[in-house]
Amino acid sequence: MYLLLDLSIRDSVGLDVFGQSSHEHKSYSGENRNILFYVHQFLVSTGYKREDVQGIAVIMETGSFTSIRLAVTLANTWAYARQISVIGLAPDEIENLDAVAVRLAQVTPGTYISASYAAEPNIGPTKVL
Repeated sequence: MYLLLDLSIRDSVGLDVFGQSSHEHKSYSGENRNILFYVHQFLVSTGYKREDVQGIAVIMETGSFTSIRLAVTLANTWAYARQISVIGLAPDEIENLDAVAVRLAQVTPGTYISASYAAEPNIGPTKVL
């Protein structure tokens, strides 16, 4: 089973488990900093354990800088600790989760992802002209 992390919508955490012709989705309304709680709650509600996750896909290029960083950090840390595969996805790639599962199965554990953003980060003080 694979896990999809989608933090592309403000104050929403989208989670999917998929693989072998099965798919379950849940969106949680709340702050992205609660992602660990939401992932745990989602896995319990779907009957899966952390150990069942064979790979993680992260939606990138949309969403806030912080949300993308949180999702990438969680995915890379989990992938490192469990020696599973991890990939980054463009938003349009989630339309075919079977293809995503194939990609995840082909990735060698120990390969990690870097965050990818649609725009430059806006993290400094506002410039006054």
